[in-house]
Amino acid sequence: MAVAPICRDCGHVPCRPALEGGYRVLLPLARLSFLGGMVSLRVLRCLSAFVLLASCAGCAGGSHDAPQEATAPPVSAAYQDAVRSAVAASRNTSARITYTIVTTGQGATYTLTVSGSFDMASDTGALTVRFPGGAVDRMDEVFAGATVYLRAYGVLGQKWAKAAYDQVEAHSLLRAPANDPEFVLQQIAAMDQVSKATPATIDGVHTTHYTGALGLAPLTLRMAASERQELTAMKDALGSMAADAEVWVDPAGRVVRTRTSYYLQNTSVTATMTLSDAGQPVTVTVPTAAVAVPAASVAGVLPG
Repeated sequence: MAVAPICRDCGHVPCRPALEGGYRVLLPLARLSFLGGMVSLRVLRCLSAFVLLASCAGCAGGSHDAPQEATAPPVSAAYQDAVRSAVAASRNTSARITYTIVTTGQGATYTLTVSGSFDMASDTGALTVRFPGGAVDRMDEVFAGATVYLRAYGVLGQKWAKAAYDQVEAHSLLRAPANDPEFVLQQIAAMDQVSKATPATIDGVHTTHYTGALGLAPLTLRMAASERQELTAMKDALGSMAADAEVWVDPAGRVVRTRTSYYLQNTSVTATMTLSDAGQPVTVTVPTAAVAVPAASVAGVLPG
C-alpha cells in the first residue's frame, strides 16, 4: 500500500495548498515576510504527490493534460522560425501589456492581473499587479534598465524594494520573474512542436495562431534552485513534463497574444499576455534613493 507523502508547503495529508500572498522581500539586515490570503501559485508542486500516489494505486498515472485533438496538425520548422521572428520583433519595441494568471485547484479559482506599458528594447516599464481579495492586493513595479523597483501597498510604507533584475527569479510554474513581459516572450521563443492553428481576430487585428509545447528547460528558465529541482524531480517521476504554448502574430510580424497552460489532475495554471499599442513611447518615474530599500531577494505571489 502506498504511503501518502506529506506536502512540504502545508504538512497536510492529503495535501492542501499553502496559503500565501503579497510578496516577500529579504533585506540585508532583516527578514520581512509579507503574506496575504491566497492559495499558492505553486499548488502544482504540492498536488503532484497525488499523481504519484494514484499511479501506485493503479489509477491513471502521469500528467493529466488537456484533451488533445484526435489528429495532430502538421509540425513545421518554418512555423517555429515564424514564432521566433515575431518574438524578436516584439522584443525590439514597446507595448501595452495585459497579463493574467489564472490558477485553479481544490475547487477554487484565483486570478492575478498585471497591466502597464513596457519598452522591451530599453528594459523600461511600469506595471501594476492586482490580486483582488488578497491581504496585499496591489503591487507597483518600475523597471529601469538593470534595476527593478517593487512597492506593495501596505508594506514598507511608501518605500520601494530595489533589486538587480538579473538576480530576481521565478518561484512558480508559468510565472515570470517580477512579471517581466519580455521573459514571457523569451519562453515563447523556446516552444517546440510548433504547428499552425485556426486564425483569430484579437481586438480587431487578424492574427496567425501557432501552438506548441514548452519543455522542462524553458519552464525552469530563471527559476529559483529549490523549485527547479522539485520540477525536475516531478518530471523524472512522471516520465515527461510539458506545458501547452500558444502565440498569435499580427500581419506586421509582431506578437499580439501569448498563452501558456499546464494541467495536473484537477489543478491548472494558465497565463495569458496580450500586447497592444506597439511602438508607443514609455516613460517611468524611477524611485529616488531616499525611498528605495535594497533587497537581497524578492519572492511571493505578486512578483512571481
